[in-house]
Amino acid sequence: YNSRNLMNGLILESGVEEALLETITTVIDKKDKLTSDEYNQKLIEAGISQEQLEKITNYFNMSLEELKEIFKYTINEKIIIGLEELSKLTEYLTKTNLDSYCEFSSSLARGQNYYTGNVFEVYEKNGRIKGSIGAGGRYDKMITSFINDGNEYPTVGISFGLSSIYELLKNSDKFKDEATTEIYIIPLNTEIECLKISNELRELGYNVEIEMNNRKLKKSLDYANKASINYVIIIGEDELISGKIKVKDMVNNNDFDLNINNLKEINSIIKI
Repeated sequence: YNSRNLMNGLILESGVEEALLETITTVIDKKDKLTSDEYNQKLIEAGISQEQLEKITNYFNMSLEELKEIFKYTINEKIIIGLEELSKLTEYLTKTNLDSYCEFSSSLARGQNYYTGNVFEVYEKNGRIKGSIGAGGRYDKMITSFINDGNEYPTVGISFGLSSIYELLKNSDKFKDEATTEIYIIPLNTEIECLKISNELRELGYNVEIEMNNRKLKKSLDYANKASINYVIIIGEDELISGKIKVKDMVNNNDFDLNINNLKEINSIIKI
């Protein structure tokens, strides 16, 4: 995580003119992807002097604590705001025991120049995927400029790399162990009601799958057998009217009645 305010402040503090701010930010954001020589060359090509390069290199190699100490009495407003933002965020992370998962990076910019405050990127901790699997940050001016009614509309956005996350989960032994379907629900023109019931069962701790491919009942049961799903619930209009559904034990070929309005009863049937 980082603050765009701090980043901009450090660049300006290095003597770089404001007109070059976006260009230099873009280069610094690539700091970890370039060799030292490539990084320095791109900064020089962007229009800064050797002295400015040395200052930028120095500032952007400092830890958050070092930056706080160095700029304890600064009058650079962006650095002041940035350090305040990061100090508050670090406090939240520490007090919620999330600090061990998070790391400050002064060179993180998130590329898009509409960000105005804290920014963040999420990575898979074992490095199986090199790029980020989630990212976002705060931007105050975008919606504000569209509405343009004199008020400020601060916003925080985040996006996820769903394909990357899916690949990680698909190849995770832990996921395979935990994600085995325990209950398979087959709706008979009761999809909406089944979605509600499935969510309630998930809240009780069960892994639930719903048949949403319009398979015939026999094919759905065949699927449950092939997938080694132990429990199946078939829900049609009659079950909704009666308030009673049957839980089919596919292993022992037994049926159990379950009250739709008291799904917790399933704990006596299926142990987790």
